[in-house]
Amino acid sequence: MRAMAASIIRVIFVFISLVVSAVAFLHPTGISYRTIGYQAPIKYHVTKAFDEKIDNQLAQCQRGRLCCSGSVGGEVLTEEDDYSPENTGGCVKDIANHIRLLDQSFQQSSGQGIFDRINDMLWEEVASTANNNNLPAIENITTAEQLDQNKRFGILSHGIQEDPIYNYGNAAALELFDNTIEDLCQTPSRYSTVESLMDDREQLIQSINTFGHGTIRDATRRTTKEKLFVIATIWIWHVFDDNGTRIGLAALYDRAQVTDYTGPPL
Repeated sequence: MRAMAASIIRVIFVFISLVVSAVAFLHPTGISYRTIGYQAPIKYHVTKAFDEKIDNQLAQCQRGRLCCSGSVGGEVLTEEDDYSPENTGGCVKDIANHIRLLDQSFQQSSGQGIFDRINDMLWEEVASTANNNNLPAIENITTAEQLDQNKRFGILSHGIQEDPIYNYGNAAALELFDNTIEDLCQTPSRYSTVESLMDDREQLIQSINTFGHGTIRDATRRTTKEKLFVIATIWIWHVFDDNGTRIGLAALYDRAQVTDYTGPPL
Protein backbone atom coordinates (compact mmCIF):
# COMPACT_ATOMS: atom_id res chain seq x y z
CA MET A 1 0.00 0.00 0.00
CA ARG A 2 2.83 2.38 0.92
CA ALA A 3 4.65 1.53 -2.31
CA MET A 4 1.52 2.29 -4.34
CA ALA A 5 1.08 5.63 -2.53
CA ALA A 6 4.72 6.55 -3.16
CA SER A 7 4.33 5.72 -6.86
CA ILE A 8 1.22 7.88 -7.11
CA ILE A 9 3.04 10.80 -5.44
CA ARG A 10 5.98 10.44 -7.85
CA VAL A 11 3.61 10.47 -10.83
CA ILE A 12 1.93 13.62 -9.51
CA PHE A 13 5.28 15.38 -9.04
CA VAL A 14 6.41 14.44 -12.56
CA PHE A 15 3.11 15.73 -13.99
CA ILE A 16 3.40 19.02 -12.12
CA SER A 17 7.01 19.47 -13.27
CA LEU A 18 6.00 18.92 -16.90
CA VAL A 19 3.19 21.44 -16.62
CA VAL A 20 5.48 24.06 -15.02
CA SER A 21 8.12 23.52 -17.72
CA ALA A 22 5.56 23.89 -20.48
CA VAL A 23 4.20 27.11 -18.99
CA ALA A 24 7.69 28.52 -18.57
CA PHE A 25 8.46 27.69 -22.19
CA LEU A 26 5.30 29.30 -23.54
CA HIS A 27 5.32 32.28 -21.16
CA PRO A 28 8.89 33.12 -20.09
CA THR A 29 9.14 35.11 -16.86
CA GLY A 30 12.48 36.71 -17.60
CA ILE A 31 14.67 37.87 -20.46
CA SER A 32 18.41 38.35 -20.39
CA TYR A 33 19.82 41.63 -21.67
CA ARG A 34 23.46 42.68 -21.37
CA THR A 35 24.01 46.32 -20.51
CA ILE A 36 27.27 48.22 -20.34
CA GLY A 37 28.56 46.05 -17.48
CA TYR A 38 29.93 42.92 -19.15
CA GLN A 39 29.87 40.74 -16.05
CA ALA A 40 26.67 38.81 -15.33
CA PRO A 41 23.51 39.24 -17.44
CA ILE A 42 20.73 41.19 -15.80
CA LYS A 43 17.27 39.62 -15.55
CA TYR A 44 14.22 41.70 -16.28
CA HIS A 45 10.59 40.64 -16.03
CA VAL A 46 8.47 40.79 -19.16
CA THR A 47 6.32 43.77 -18.35
CA LYS A 48 5.46 47.11 -19.87
CA ALA A 49 8.31 48.56 -17.80
CA PHE A 50 10.67 46.01 -19.34
CA ASP A 51 9.60 46.94 -22.86
CA GLU A 52 10.08 50.62 -22.09
CA LYS A 53 13.51 49.90 -20.60
CA ILE A 54 14.61 48.02 -23.72
CA ASP A 55 13.31 50.80 -25.97
CA ASN A 56 15.20 53.34 -23.89
CA GLN A 57 18.40 51.27 -24.00
CA LEU A 58 18.18 50.86 -27.75
CA ALA A 59 17.63 54.60 -28.17
CA GLN A 60 20.68 55.31 -26.03
CA CYS A 61 22.62 52.67 -27.92
CA GLN A 62 22.02 54.58 -31.13
CA ARG A 63 23.52 57.63 -29.43
CA GLY A 64 26.57 55.57 -28.55
CA ARG A 65 26.12 55.43 -24.77
CA LEU A 66 25.05 51.81 -24.28
CA CYS A 67 26.12 48.44 -25.50
CA CYS A 68 24.22 47.09 -28.48
CA SER A 69 24.93 43.46 -27.72
CA GLY A 70 22.52 41.23 -25.89
CA SER A 71 19.45 39.10 -26.38
CA VAL A 72 15.75 39.69 -26.10
CA GLY A 73 13.59 36.60 -26.22
CA GLY A 74 16.35 34.73 -28.00
CA GLU A 75 16.82 37.41 -30.63
CA VAL A 76 20.40 38.65 -30.67
CA LEU A 77 20.82 42.41 -30.78
CA THR A 78 24.26 43.22 -32.14
CA GLU A 79 25.71 46.16 -33.96
CA GLU A 80 29.37 45.73 -34.74
CA ASP A 81 31.71 48.69 -34.60
CA ASP A 82 33.75 49.78 -37.59
CA TYR A 83 37.42 50.00 -36.66
CA SER A 84 38.69 50.24 -40.23
CA PRO A 85 40.94 53.15 -41.29
CA GLU A 86 38.23 54.14 -43.77
CA ASN A 87 35.86 55.03 -40.92
CA THR A 88 35.34 58.80 -41.13
CA GLY A 89 34.21 59.24 -37.53
CA GLY A 90 31.58 58.29 -35.02
CA CYS A 91 31.45 56.79 -31.53
CA VAL A 92 31.75 53.12 -30.82
CA LYS A 93 28.31 51.62 -30.30
CA ASP A 94 29.15 48.54 -28.27
CA ILE A 95 30.78 50.28 -25.32
CA ALA A 96 30.99 47.09 -23.24
CA ASN A 97 32.96 45.30 -25.91
CA HIS A 98 35.11 48.36 -26.63
CA ILE A 99 36.10 48.73 -22.98
CA ARG A 100 36.77 45.00 -22.84
CA LEU A 101 39.20 45.39 -25.76
CA LEU A 102 40.85 48.42 -24.13
CA ASP A 103 41.28 46.51 -20.87
CA GLN A 104 42.44 43.33 -22.60
CA SER A 105 44.99 45.18 -24.73
CA PHE A 106 46.40 47.10 -21.76
CA GLN A 107 46.67 43.87 -19.79
CA GLN A 108 48.50 42.10 -22.61
CA SER A 109 51.02 44.89 -23.20
CA SER A 110 51.69 46.17 -19.68
CA GLY A 111 50.71 43.20 -17.51
CA GLN A 112 47.92 45.14 -15.83
CA GLY A 113 44.46 45.99 -17.17
CA ILE A 114 42.59 49.29 -16.79
CA PHE A 115 40.51 48.14 -13.83
CA ASP A 116 43.50 46.73 -11.97
CA ARG A 117 45.51 49.90 -12.59
CA ILE A 118 42.73 52.17 -11.34
CA ASN A 119 41.91 50.06 -8.30
CA ASP A 120 45.58 49.86 -7.37
CA MET A 121 45.77 53.66 -7.50
CA LEU A 122 42.70 53.91 -5.28
CA TRP A 123 44.17 51.45 -2.79
CA GLU A 124 47.56 53.22 -2.69
CA GLU A 125 45.81 56.54 -2.15
CA VAL A 126 43.81 55.21 0.80
CA ALA A 127 46.74 53.29 2.29
CA SER A 128 48.98 56.36 2.22
CA THR A 129 46.53 58.56 4.12
CA ALA A 130 44.70 56.16 6.46
CA ASN A 131 45.58 54.39 9.66
CA ASN A 132 46.86 50.98 8.57
CA ASN A 133 44.93 49.40 11.43
CA ASN A 134 41.63 50.88 10.25
CA LEU A 135 41.61 51.13 6.46
CA PRO A 136 38.28 52.27 5.02
CA ALA A 137 36.47 50.17 2.44
CA ILE A 138 37.39 50.95 -1.16
CA GLU A 139 34.71 51.09 -3.81
CA ASN A 140 36.48 49.37 -6.68
CA ILE A 141 35.59 50.04 -10.29
CA THR A 142 34.71 46.64 -11.74
CA THR A 143 32.30 47.13 -14.65
CA ALA A 144 32.32 48.91 -17.98
CA GLU A 145 29.29 50.92 -16.90
CA GLN A 146 31.11 52.24 -13.83
CA LEU A 147 34.14 53.14 -15.93
CA ASP A 148 32.02 54.81 -18.61
CA GLN A 149 30.30 57.03 -16.02
CA ASN A 150 33.35 57.65 -13.81
CA LYS A 151 34.33 61.31 -13.51
CA ARG A 152 37.79 60.90 -12.04
CA PHE A 153 39.68 58.43 -14.22
CA GLY A 154 39.65 59.53 -17.84
CA ILE A 155 39.62 57.09 -20.75
CA LEU A 156 40.03 58.14 -24.37
CA SER A 157 40.58 56.15 -27.55
CA HIS A 158 40.92 56.87 -31.25
CA GLY A 159 40.97 54.84 -34.43
CA ILE A 160 43.65 54.08 -36.98
CA GLN A 161 42.77 56.66 -39.62
CA GLU A 162 45.61 58.60 -41.25
CA ASP A 163 44.50 61.52 -39.08
CA PRO A 164 43.16 59.51 -36.09
CA ILE A 165 39.68 60.44 -34.85
CA TYR A 166 38.43 59.88 -31.33
CA ASN A 167 35.87 57.09 -31.07
CA TYR A 168 35.35 56.93 -27.30
CA GLY A 169 35.61 59.05 -24.18
CA ASN A 170 34.12 58.40 -20.75
CA ALA A 171 32.51 61.00 -18.46
CA ALA A 172 35.84 62.09 -16.96
CA ALA A 173 37.36 62.72 -20.39
CA LEU A 174 34.34 64.65 -21.63
CA GLU A 175 34.34 66.89 -18.55
CA LEU A 176 38.07 67.57 -18.63
CA PHE A 177 38.14 68.45 -22.33
CA ASP A 178 34.82 70.32 -22.04
CA ASN A 179 33.30 68.31 -24.86
CA THR A 180 30.23 66.28 -25.79
CA ILE A 181 30.45 62.68 -26.89
CA GLU A 182 28.98 63.57 -30.29
CA ASP A 183 31.56 66.29 -30.99
CA LEU A 184 34.43 64.26 -29.55
CA CYS A 185 33.78 61.41 -31.97
CA GLN A 186 34.18 63.77 -34.94
CA THR A 187 37.44 65.29 -33.65
CA PRO A 188 40.97 64.27 -34.70
CA SER A 189 42.99 63.47 -31.58
CA ARG A 190 45.70 66.01 -32.50
CA TYR A 191 43.28 68.85 -31.71
CA SER A 192 43.58 68.13 -27.99
CA THR A 193 47.38 68.39 -27.98
CA VAL A 194 49.74 71.39 -28.11
CA GLU A 195 51.99 70.88 -31.12
CA SER A 196 54.82 73.07 -29.80
CA LEU A 197 55.04 70.90 -26.67
CA MET A 198 55.19 67.56 -28.44
CA ASP A 199 58.97 67.33 -28.79
CA ASP A 200 59.02 63.86 -27.24
CA ARG A 201 56.35 62.50 -29.59
CA GLU A 202 58.74 60.45 -31.74
CA GLN A 203 60.32 58.86 -28.67
CA LEU A 204 56.88 58.02 -27.29
CA ILE A 205 55.73 56.48 -30.58
CA GLN A 206 58.87 54.36 -30.72
CA SER A 207 58.30 53.16 -27.16
CA ILE A 208 54.66 52.27 -27.86
CA ASN A 209 55.56 50.45 -31.07
CA THR A 210 58.26 48.48 -29.24
CA PHE A 211 56.45 47.60 -26.01
CA GLY A 212 52.80 48.15 -26.93
CA HIS A 213 52.45 50.87 -24.30
CA GLY A 214 54.13 54.01 -23.00
CA THR A 215 53.85 56.84 -20.50
CA ILE A 216 53.68 60.61 -20.97
CA ARG A 217 54.76 62.78 -18.04
CA ASP A 218 53.51 66.32 -17.48
CA ALA A 219 51.50 66.34 -20.69
CA THR A 220 49.99 69.68 -21.67
CA ARG A 221 46.58 69.41 -23.31
CA ARG A 222 43.83 71.81 -24.31
CA THR A 223 40.07 71.89 -23.95
CA THR A 224 37.64 72.71 -26.74
CA LYS A 225 37.67 76.28 -25.38
CA GLU A 226 41.48 76.49 -25.67
CA LYS A 227 42.09 76.27 -21.91
CA LEU A 228 45.45 74.61 -21.20
CA PHE A 229 46.02 72.09 -18.43
CA VAL A 230 48.71 69.60 -17.44
CA ILE A 231 48.21 65.89 -16.75
CA ALA A 232 50.95 64.46 -14.51
CA THR A 233 50.83 60.96 -16.05
CA ILE A 234 49.08 59.53 -19.09
CA TRP A 235 49.28 55.83 -19.89
CA ILE A 236 49.09 55.16 -23.64
CA TRP A 237 48.72 51.79 -25.36
CA HIS A 238 47.85 50.11 -28.65
CA VAL A 239 44.40 48.55 -28.84
CA PHE A 240 43.84 45.22 -30.61
CA ASP A 241 40.72 43.25 -31.43
CA ASP A 242 40.28 39.58 -30.59
CA ASN A 243 42.05 38.59 -33.81
CA GLY A 244 45.17 40.55 -32.91
CA THR A 245 44.50 43.32 -35.43
CA ARG A 246 45.45 46.80 -34.25
CA ILE A 247 42.36 49.00 -34.12
CA GLY A 248 43.54 52.11 -32.32
CA LEU A 249 45.25 53.80 -29.43
CA ALA A 250 43.94 54.44 -25.91
CA ALA A 251 44.85 56.64 -22.97
CA LEU A 252 44.21 56.54 -19.21
CA TYR A 253 44.81 59.32 -16.70
CA ASP A 254 43.78 60.44 -13.22
CA ARG A 255 42.02 63.81 -12.99
CA ALA A 256 43.30 64.13 -9.44
CA GLN A 257 46.71 64.67 -11.07
CA VAL A 258 45.52 67.44 -13.41
CA THR A 259 46.63 71.05 -12.83
CA ASP A 260 46.26 74.33 -14.69
CA TYR A 261 49.00 75.23 -17.17
CA THR A 262 51.30 77.88 -15.68
CA GLY A 263 54.06 77.93 -18.29
CA PRO A 264 54.94 80.68 -20.78
CA PRO A 265 52.21 81.88 -23.18
CA LEU A 266 51.78 79.65 -26.22
